[in-house]
Amino acid sequence: AEAGLLLLQKSVAVKREALGDSHPSLATSLNHLAALTETTSKDYERSAAMRTEALEILKKSLGEMHPQVAVQANNLAVTLSRQQRYAEASSLYQEALKIDEETYGPVHPQVATDLNNLATLAFHCGEQHLSRQLYERALDIREQALGDDDAKTQATRRNLELVRRQIEVSDSEEE
Repeated sequence: AEAGLLLLQKSVAVKREALGDSHPSLATSLNHLAALTETTSKDYERSAAMRTEALEILKKSLGEMHPQVAVQANNLAVTLSRQQRYAEASSLYQEALKIDEETYGPVHPQVATDLNNLATLAFHCGEQHLSRQLYERALDIREQALGDDDAKTQATRRNLELVRRQIEVSDSEEE
C-alpha cells in the first residue's frame, strides 16, 4: 500500500510539472491518490482536499456539465459523507444528478445510481420518507434499464424494503 501511495504521489507531481495544474489527467491521478489515501490511512480530510481539487480541475477543463464532473462530484460526496459532512455531500450528489439527467435523460442507470446515493444519504440523515421516494424512483429506473435480476436492481429493492420497514416501525411508535 505504501509503495502504491508513493507511486501515485509521484504521478501527481510529474503530471503537475508536465501538464500543469488544470489538466484532466492530473484530476484522474488526484482521484486515484485520494481513493488509496482513504483505503490505507482513512485520512478523509486529505482525501477530500484532493477530490475537491480534482473536481475543480474537471469543471474548468471539461465544463460544469460534463459527465466526468458528475463522477467526481459523486466521489467527493462519498468522502464527505464519511466525514459526516452531509449537507455538502447532498449538494454534490444533487449536482451529479442534475448533470446526469441532462446528459443521459431521466431514466438512465447512472441517474438511478445518483438517486440511490441521495436516498442512502437521506436515510442516514433520518429523512426516511424522502429516502423512500428516491429509492422508489431509482428502483423503477433500474428495473426498466437493467431488469429485475440485476445485482444493482436487487440491492436497491433491498434498500427500499429496509426504508419501508423503518417507516412502519416509526409510524407504529408514534401511534
